[in-house]
This record gives sequence, structure tokens and C-alpha cells, in this order.
Amino acid sequence: MKKTDWPIRWDLLLRYRLIEIIALWEGRLTTNHICHSFGIGRQQASKDINTYLRELAPGNLVYDRHLKGYVPSDGFAPVVTRGDVSEYQDLLARQQNLSATFSDLQLGLPGNAVVPEPARRIAPETMRAV
Repeated sequence: MKKTDWPIRWDLLLRYRLIEIIALWEGRLTTNHICHSFGIGRQQASKDINTYLRELAPGNLVYDRHLKGYVPSDGFAPVVTRGDVSEYQDLLARQQNLSATFSDLQLGLPGNAVVPEPARRIAPETMRAV
């Protein structure tokens, strides 16, 4: 496979996946989520969100001025994820593993705990309350 055969650059795909996962399962996405996760500036994070909305998923997110962030629209449909709670839990588990591995470095990662995944479908609204 040639480099140009891949439709989305790997680093962008990871950022787009984070956009969908955070928006869907936390109910609010800000540029800070992307900046802190990937070590990029606010301008690049904003560009990534706008590119995601323009090229991949028009109408998936709506900017909420009161919350100062993007929220999933009523017609939200995952494009680069499955929309499965296990994706969100994997994200939290990776963060927990990084926190444990680099605990002496003071990285400023927020604390979290991972709950085992239930064997049934969970609505995003239910998970956001947790």
C-alpha cells in the first residue's frame, strides 16, 4: 500500500476518533481535550474539529455557547468509531496506564478509574451521568 492510498493520515484519524469518543460519551468536546491529549496548540485543535465537521461528519456536532464546547447533535452518527462504550473505556484505561507508568513525572493527567464493561448496549446519555 502506498502512502497516498490511506484516506486519512494516521495522526488525524486518532484526533478524529478522540473527537467522536469524547463528544459522544462525555457530552461535550473542547479544544482542550485535543490539545492535552496530543500536545498540539488550540489553533490546530480548532482546525481539526472544523475539518472533521466539514469533510467527515457535517452536522454531527453543534457548538453550545453556554457550555463553550461542542455537543453531539440529535442526528449524531459515528464515522471513525463504532459508537461503542468499549472505545471510551479503552481510552480511559490507556490514560490510567499512562498515569501509573509515569506517576513520578507530574504529567498533569486527571485521575480516573476503569469500570469493567457490561455485556449490554449502553446509551451515551446513561454513561455521561457516570
